[in-house]
Amino acid sequence: MFRRPAVLRLVPLLCLPGLAGCFSQGYGVGYVAGKLVTGQPIGDAVEADAAAGNLASSPLDFTPPSVPTPTFSPPSRPERPAMPGLSQEPFDRSREMAENSRQRAEDARRDALERTTPFGGPGGPFGDPGGRDGGPTSRPRMDRFPRGPGLRNGPDGGPIAGAAPFGDAASGTPDAPPAEPGMAAAAPPSAANASPPRSPTLREPAAGESELDWAVRVLNVATDSDWVARKRAVEALEALDPAAATPDQREAVIAALSARLEDAVKEGGFAVDRAAKTLLVWADEPEQFSAIGEALLAGTGLGRKGTLAELDPQNPVHARVAVPLLTHDWEGDEALAFIRKMGAPAEPAVLTLLDDPNPATRRDVASLLAELGGEASAEALKERAAKETDRALARHMRVQRAAILNK
Repeated sequence: MFRRPAVLRLVPLLCLPGLAGCFSQGYGVGYVAGKLVTGQPIGDAVEADAAAGNLASSPLDFTPPSVPTPTFSPPSRPERPAMPGLSQEPFDRSREMAENSRQRAEDARRDALERTTPFGGPGGPFGDPGGRDGGPTSRPRMDRFPRGPGLRNGPDGGPIAGAAPFGDAASGTPDAPPAEPGMAAAAPPSAANASPPRSPTLREPAAGESELDWAVRVLNVATDSDWVARKRAVEALEALDPAAATPDQREAVIAALSARLEDAVKEGGFAVDRAAKTLLVWADEPEQFSAIGEALLAGTGLGRKGTLAELDPQNPVHARVAVPLLTHDWEGDEALAFIRKMGAPAEPAVLTLLDDPNPATRRDVASLLAELGGEASAEALKERAAKETDRALARHMRVQRAAILNK
């Protein structure tokens, strides 16, 4: 069997101290074996010194190498190539002409200032040459602008001897320039040549016209483009007292408001509310109150509520305003409460709904008549039940008629 020489057997023993030092620094067996095979040094210079026992060197004394600061230099802008055939001479000539023009204007302004004094004389005000500060003034000289003929000057432009300035007592008409030669002098204002009075407008009453007559005139002639004047006229009539008007005036107002209410129904909205509320103040016939109730169906909820709040339960004719609103989905309950509050005086107005095309309305009207009706309601229910095609509804009307007769 082959035996190694003794020297070779001692080599591992000689390496043991070095390996022990490497292992004491934290290096593993694989790391040390790899370094030994490849012939690379174990660790860096600091670690090598520490492994060699040089304790004077420490990782705290290590100075990292300086990192160079990057510098940025933008690329230079390339030179614009010269355009062939383009000369600088026209630009230079234009610049020179502009500079010459500015210089001439400045010279002219300075010359005018030097030759100008405030009061036409060689000196400034109160003997101060050229102005209070001794410098030139920009006020024009009066003698440099002679007046032409006709402005109190002679044919040569000079003043007329003895002529008085404007507004002087010698001129006869203060503050009034004289007439030009060959022209008649203007006559003073008088009643004969005064301007005619303005034609009456729709926005306000004419001279001597009462507010009532103006409102009626506006409602009769105003168009859709004059809606502001028409609105003011309706509001003015609402504020007036019908008792202070004559019968002819009241009739004219009712006719104008009735026509306005018909037009407002086509427009709808607040126009209906204003016209209906105003006609409620002036109306005096049952048909007019019924027209108000019918028109309110085309108005707004606020208008219907406001009108119902102004109705008087003691005035039987006001029931004609509330009865058409019984069929409304929203204000129907309020109208029904008003009719019940009025009681028997509302019977004639409620009887008009017995011919309503809606069977549900006729049923409700029959029940309402049983509450507040009398002999007139019993007779009307008998006639309506006789020609009613709905057998159940006819029986309901007969039952309600019996309730009236049994009171």
